[in-house]
Amino acid sequence: MTSSDTEFDVICYGTISADNIVYVPYVPTPRRDSQVQAEFSRLGGEAATVARVLSTWGLRVAVVGNILGDDRWGNFIRQELASYSGIDTRYVTSRPDVRTPFCRIMVTPDGERSILGYWFDDTPKSRLDEELMNKARLLSVDVYGQSERDDAARLARSLGRTVVSADAIWPNYPLAGLSDIIVISRDFLT
Repeated sequence: MTSSDTEFDVICYGTISADNIVYVPYVPTPRRDSQVQAEFSRLGGEAATVARVLSTWGLRVAVVGNILGDDRWGNFIRQELASYSGIDTRYVTSRPDVRTPFCRIMVTPDGERSILGYWFDDTPKSRLDEELMNKARLLSVDVYGQSERDDAARLARSLGRTVVSADAIWPNYPLAGLSDIIVISRDFLT
């Protein structure tokens, strides 16, 4: 199968969120507050960040995963995704009753990160279906979900597609056995 045989090179399936990065001199404690030195927000979640990078490399990418809310973070994510011409966002769905997941990440001068995750467990997930998977050559999927991630990988494998997963670090993860390629952070190796 060549790239001209499919609408997309890659479907990025999984977490779609925002990261709010806050630089602090130290992590606050109950008796010691910490003043913010700098702050910015960016796309977060494996599906969104992988889609962003692949689109800048010129690949045709569809992103699908958790449902977004009609809130500040949902609007931010939709605007950021739309700013990349190679990302197809028609499969990113929104609902007014959903709170969009995001992370607040405190970073200290030594590079250590302390992360607060908001709403990830409560966020409904979209299912990847055969019609969409048939439009791509490859599935990129993360482990940060529930059975829908494994189901997506099984579907892709049944259709003869390559499966690349992120952070399936334990051999007993179902996604590890369903993946052709596993990408992990060096931090998981130590």
